[in-house]
Amino acid sequence: MSGPENTLSAVGSNVTLKCSSPSRSCNGIEWLKYGASVSVFNDHGIISSAYRDRYSVDNSSGCDLVIKNVELTDAGRFICRVLSSTNTFEETKTAYLTILSKLFVISSESVKIITQKERTFLWNHSLMINSPCMCK
Repeated sequence: MSGPENTLSAVGSNVTLKCSSPSRSCNGIEWLKYGASVSVFNDHGIISSAYRDRYSVDNSSGCDLVIKNVELTDAGRFICRVLSSTNTFEETKTAYLTILSKLFVISSESVKIITQKERTFLWNHSLMINSPCMCK
């Protein structure tokens, strides 16, 4: 089983949390959000009504959870579980989704909203330290 990875995104973006079992299908896979009273996606292939407006599952390459137009309230710990043929959970993978509000770079000359591509570059290269002030 391959599970989701910790993900950083910004409000308004779309996020995909990947999960796949050896069968490469959604059979027996369940998605949970830690602290929620119901599963997001159950092992029968149904998305809970509490999540249907912006959550979906893409089964083209596994059983990936897709969240459209993320909000700050979407942040949290997501769990992908694979149910075995004996109806016990044989494997569980966990990832944290962190959502940021829009970021700005402020310099002495201008104020600029950072694009998703620039945000990804800054995050991946850890240039937030010793850079111009970054504020929410």
